[in-house]
Amino acid sequence: MIISIESGDEDNTSNIFEAIRQMPGVISAALVYHQYETDPDEEA
Repeated sequence: MIISIESGDEDNTSNIFEAIRQMPGVISAALVYHQYETDPDEEA
């Protein structure tokens, strides 16, 4: 199964990933790829 996580920041992404790892029936979870982009509206 492949799950895509979209989040506003790195800490929240980590928290979601850890919650997935702790779900009943989940044997293994691995972060295969990550990409963080800045919001162009927040760049000044």
